[in-house]
Order: sequence, then structure tokens, then C-alpha cells
Amino acid sequence: MGTTTTDTHGVGTGGAVEAGPEGRAGPEAGVGGRLARLERWAEGRGVVAAMAVGLFVGAGWGIVARAWMRLITEHPEFSWSGTLYIVGAPAVIGSVVALAHVAMARGWRAAMLLRVPAGMVHVLLGMGAGALLLPTIVFGSIALARRRFGLAMRIVLGLLVLAVGIPVGVGDGGSTGAAGLIAAGVAVAVLLVSGWRTRVVLGTLAVLAALGVSGTVLATNIPLVRALLGSLIYLPLVAIPTLTAASVLRPRQATPVVASPDAHQTDSGEAA
Repeated sequence: MGTTTTDTHGVGTGGAVEAGPEGRAGPEAGVGGRLARLERWAEGRGVVAAMAVGLFVGAGWGIVARAWMRLITEHPEFSWSGTLYIVGAPAVIGSVVALAHVAMARGWRAAMLLRVPAGMVHVLLGMGAGALLLPTIVFGSIALARRRFGLAMRIVLGLLVLAVGIPVGVGDGGSTGAAGLIAAGVAVAVLLVSGWRTRVVLGTLAVLAALGVSGTVLATNIPLVRALLGSLIYLPLVAIPTLTAASVLRPRQATPVVASPDAHQTDSGEAA
């Protein structure tokens, strides 16, 4: 049975496409198709209910993150202000992301406007020691969400790499390692601007950043079991906000709509 594609407002764009598993078009059965499940989840829920679920899920992530920080700290100290921020910031992120998915699922005109703050709100996770998460979240989410990169976006990404790499290199005090970091940052920026395998470069940056943090945890002066556990927990911990950011950054995609038998009968009647 043939299918047609519709845009975000449900207007047919024509052309038959091959339906994949779960009613998705074949080409979208990859990362973009998986991320679209959030929209299908949000479609049948009210705004308040979806935002409440996002808030509680985000708060749960924050509690795990707070426990992880305590696990890897040599001399853990508790403060209400820090704990409330670590739990509250991801709760806000979860509710905003949920609202954006409700808007996209229902085809609201404000959906495009909501996607921008829903992606940028992840920056809240980068305050203080959380800055270690940002390279993986930023580069990883863009690599997952985008397949095409215009020149303007590539230039911005290249400048972003330089903005991160050069200060880190300068902070190493002018050593040979610092010079290598700066040179590597410049080389990566050139690759991004040139458009050579942009997704692969961004994905590699995200993975290296995550592995770098895991390696740093292993090098801390804490018991080996705690270091190993903290290193392993970090990878799925940073993967979750990376996926949520990617879910709102991905371009709107065509959705296959199965033509009804009545429509075929009407078409046949008109043809006759």
C-alpha cells in the first residue's frame, strides 16, 4: 500500500516512500527515527502532564549526577545550594524539552521557536564542574541531530572548537602538550570549515571529550573501585542530555501517512 509524506502541519507533499518499522519511513529508521519516539510519546499527553514527566525525569537525572559527583570527590562536601542547582537545573531542562516535543507533535506554530531554548537550556548543566559535560553534549547532539551542515554552521562550529581548545592549551602554561592542543584545535577547526566528514569529526570530538573525563576520574586519588565505578557511570550519564539536546535540534522530518482504502476507491472512481 502506498504512503505519502506530510510536513509538520500535515500537508501532503506527495511521492511514495517505503514504510519502515513502526510506521517510519525507511531513511528515518536510524538515529533521527529513534529520537522521533519522543514526539510520538508527547502527542497523546497534555502539556502539563508532559512537562511534569520531564521535570521528574530531569530531577532524577540530577540526583544521579549529584551522587556521581560525591562518588568521585576526594573530600566530598555537602551544600544545599549546590545540590538544589544540580537537581533543579536538569528538572527545568526536562520540562522545557517535554514542552518542545508536545509542540512539535501537535504542529504548533511556536514549535520552531521552542526548539531553540529547549536546546540552549542544556547550557545550564555547564555551570562550575559541569562544564566538563558541555563538549560532549554540544558536539554529540549536533552530530546526532544534523546530516547537512551549511558553511555558516561549519564556521560557527570551527570557532567553537577554537574557543574551547586554545584556552585549554594556553592554560597548560606553554608546554609542548599545550602547543599540541592548540595545533589540534586549529586542525579540527579547519576540517569542520572544509566540510570533510563533519558528523564524524563532531562525533569523534564528543567521544574523546567523554573518554577524557572518564580518564580523569580514573586518575583521581580515590579508591580504585570508586574510580572505576565513577568512570563507567559517567558515560551513560552524559549520554542522556546529549540525546535530549539532539532530539530538539534535529530538523523536522517528513512523516509517512498510509493512504486509506476509501481514498483509493475515490481515486479509482474519479479515474473511471
